[in-house]
Amino acid sequence: MKVVYYCYGGAHSSVIASSIHVGMLPINRIPTAKEILAIPYFDITPNDKIGSLLYMGIDSWGNEIYCMGWGIYKNDILSLIFLLTNEEDNFIFDHTIFVDALPVANQWIKLGGLLSRRLGLVKIGRPLVIKGVQRRYFHFIKLVETVKAHNIRKQ
Repeated sequence: MKVVYYCYGGAHSSVIASSIHVGMLPINRIPTAKEILAIPYFDITPNDKIGSLLYMGIDSWGNEIYCMGWGIYKNDILSLIFLLTNEEDNFIFDHTIFVDALPVANQWIKLGGLLSRRLGLVKIGRPLVIKGVQRRYFHFIKLVETVKAHNIRKQ
């Protein structure tokens, strides 16, 4: 099974959720700024990677975990996903779960992301994103726990 957490740019909300899922970030406390900055892709995912699966690791059940940004192409990507099948002619949703992480983001994450990724004002935007993540961190944990509660097992 594959689990894909997605958000707008693939640099913040989906990265945090997928990092929690694979155990890179704690589930019993709010991580420090240093811990957040240490996770792959956080606030550095380039725009040319929007629409690409970014591998985050394997969870405790052997599922592959990814993050992804959909940007302005969300509807196009969703349309294409509905057409996808694998080599055995199985519908992709039989083996992949897509989880929208953007609803967990607050205004600090969104504003910081805009400043850091879109406008290149990293010194202003990145601290805002980190504070936003820390303020909403337990909501990210709840999202991941909801996904895991479905008892997903590698197929």
